[in-house]
Amino acid sequence: MKKIFRLVFSWFWSCILTLLLITAGQMLGSLVNLISGPEDSFAAAVFETGMLYASFIGIWIVFILFMLAVKADRETLRHIGKASRGNTVGFALAGAATGFAMNGLCALAAGLNGDIALHFDNFSLPAFVILLIAVFIQSGAEELACRVFLYRRILRAYKSPLLAVLVNSALFGALHLFNNGVSAVSIYNIVIIGILMSLVIYYWDSFRFVAWLHTAWNFTQNILLGLPNSGHVVPYSIFKLDAANARDTFFYNTAFGLEGTFFADIVLTVAALAVFFMGRKMTGKKLERPEAGTSAGA
Repeated sequence: MKKIFRLVFSWFWSCILTLLLITAGQMLGSLVNLISGPEDSFAAAVFETGMLYASFIGIWIVFILFMLAVKADRETLRHIGKASRGNTVGFALAGAATGFAMNGLCALAAGLNGDIALHFDNFSLPAFVILLIAVFIQSGAEELACRVFLYRRILRAYKSPLLAVLVNSALFGALHLFNNGVSAVSIYNIVIIGILMSLVIYYWDSFRFVAWLHTAWNFTQNILLGLPNSGHVVPYSIFKLDAANARDTFFYNTAFGLEGTFFADIVLTVAALAVFFMGRKMTGKKLERPEAGTSAGA
């Protein structure tokens, strides 16, 4: 009974600790709001959009400092560096291509069904590059917190990759509970993409793949297409949505965007299943078995 309580407490404490570190990171990142922006309307829109994403740098700083300071978590840092076999340029490009393709497919389906109409607004190469980096900061921060830090803590405590996958994905979904227009459909979407990316971590240990998949997904819908990103619309985007004529259907949700739809849920579920079967076949690793090198309470 004591062992069960200890394990449950470890799971609960790891989630609470992750939330506390995220909160501390957000508070630190909010300091970027003290930076004065340009007065020109175009530059101001790009600046404001970039700051919304770049403020997540605080999460990077807090988590890395914590892992450096705590001996039990120090080894986790290698999973974001070159020491991990999956952190290659090829995996990064594959992740970006996957994120772009999945989100692009969802947007294409909504467009072909007449649910959304887009028009070109403005393109600037410097803005494109700056905002891509800013979105990576935000997306990478969420992956660092959930798919690296929390995933590894649960794995060490329980020796169960399946539990590590499910717990960090559930917390990832919970982090979006208070977003604009959230629903059961959208939360499933967030959780299933969390599972998809956790499976990539389990089979290939590729932080770069999941960070760039997350980046490409967010960048495509928010910066490229001007659609809501988990309910949030930013000041600058290359294309603009005709929001007045957008409609709620199987393919699009006016409040939450593409992520609030059954179609996106299907796309991501199929993708997660594909990663599961592909990873199992390519690596020989079975999700229900303990991962080598882990130990309870480590």
